[in-house]
Amino acid sequence: MHSWNFDGKSAIILPKLRILHNRISIYVQIQPLQKSGVIFYAWQTDSPTKGDFILLALANSRVFISYSLGDGPMTLFSHEEIIARRQYTLEAICSGEHASLSIDGAAPVVLSVPSESSKRHLNIDSPAYVGYIPNRFYSLGDGPMTLFSHEEIIARRQYTLEAICSGRHLNIDSPAYVGYIPNRL
Repeated sequence: MHSWNFDGKSAIILPKLRILHNRISIYVQIQPLQKSGVIFYAWQTDSPTKGDFILLALANSRVFISYSLGDGPMTLFSHEEIIARRQYTLEAICSGEHASLSIDGAAPVVLSVPSESSKRHLNIDSPAYVGYIPNRFYSLGDGPMTLFSHEEIIARRQYTLEAICSGRHLNIDSPAYVGYIPNRL
């Protein structure tokens, strides 16, 4: 088993993933140093700001899994709060319109949301980021190269970690933090 330490400025970048499955499982052990941060993030082709995605993260000491089949995010929060410097085992499963999240083998929190899309699987074709989302992404689409900050990535998905935590949605001009969320939130 290997152990890595993320300081909010570093990540493991898994080479371009090709995930086209009805079910994706993420099983990871963490020992967080902060209350909020990215654990895993991957998205659909071209752009990290639209299409399918999957995000496993901490927000104000709670674990959440958020993913989209292309028609808007579904987000599931853990009931248990995570304590800094303590080790946890997380298991997150997304299968079509269903998601579950378990901490340390406890009974999972389950979400089932009917999708407006006829699609029932995640279509992800990107590098996967573990531990952090860099501040700059370059996207080569049909047009010129585009630069995205991590704030734009989340804002263009029309939600932020702050909005998820508070249960409200913020507009695109609101600050969005990924990888590190200041204590003021």
